[in-house]
Amino acid sequence: MLTTLDMGLHHAVLDLASGDGFLILPLSRTDVVLDGESLHRADFLAALEELDYRGWSLSERDPDGIARTYQGFTYDGRALVSLYGKDPLLPDLAFAARIDAWTAIKRVARDHRTPYLRDGQDSL
Repeated sequence: MLTTLDMGLHHAVLDLASGDGFLILPLSRTDVVLDGESLHRADFLAALEELDYRGWSLSERDPDGIARTYQGFTYDGRALVSLYGKDPLLPDLAFAARIDAWTAIKRVARDHRTPYLRDGQDSL
């Protein structure tokens, strides 16, 4: 049971059944910094807040809240960060089924296209 969330510059692909998911980060070259504040950082924190409200969290993060381990990249170069759902619909999913679910989620995340770019355009 896959679902996607568009949260500003960040997008999430979530499997409600297994509790596995990915947060798709924006391309770093599209960041805008004004008075020392990063648009991507502010949007990242807002995305984490939205995900937390929905029962999802980063699988790995540093004490400062930054995800430094990527689980892959979309075809247009955006990083994938792993997520976990705190209350999956099927918490006791068999290992083989969990692998199948994770593979399907990663495929959908990897194929994700940002709605802000036109075909052939690689940055904003």
